[in-house]
Amino acid sequence: MRPFLTSLITAATVITAAAFSVGDGTAIAAADSGASESVAEDYHAAVDVIADYWAQQAPEMFGIDYEPPTVRGVIDPGDATACGPMPEMNAIYCPRDHSVQFGSDYLELADSIGDVIVYDVVAHEWGHAILAQVPSSLVEDPQELQAECLAGGALGDLARDGVIVVEDGDLEEVVKLFRYSDAPGDAHGTAEQQALAFAAGWRQGPAACFE
Repeated sequence: MRPFLTSLITAATVITAAAFSVGDGTAIAAADSGASESVAEDYHAAVDVIADYWAQQAPEMFGIDYEPPTVRGVIDPGDATACGPMPEMNAIYCPRDHSVQFGSDYLELADSIGDVIVYDVVAHEWGHAILAQVPSSLVEDPQELQAECLAGGALGDLARDGVIVVEDGDLEEVVKLFRYSDAPGDAHGTAEQQALAFAAGWRQGPAACFE
């Protein structure tokens, strides 16, 4: 195992939700086109807990009038979004209408690696929605590693609070997804950089993402 993975994998093949609650104001506006039943189940559970987490944490943490993103659901590659057609193997936060949407092919890939990956995909795009609302002086460019840190921060807090249950092997699964974008020059950073960003948030909470 590579050394950076040893520092990342401190807990946790399945994340399950122990409690569901949709944050006030979250708009869910689309069906799950192209999503299998297992993917749809994991996706909805992830949206519920991430929405509730940030509805509670963002106003106090950042001193903002938090606006949750519109959740446009699971859509197929090529389907229209306010930011253009959904790319293949992707999930996006669209700043034009402050929305998140998730490619059915990407979530199927994520779910094939492990349930936890679906949670990370949702949490990552929600991280972009958070970064769109905090002072610009706090936002890194590109945002991808910071959004991944926020994903780790949210999921780590939810695990510590018992809202999600993390089992042996879960965090290894997260790293498998990072390897898909481990390419020179990719805005998401290398697999190692993504893993370290996730781990910093996981261990220390979202505040670590702005240090």
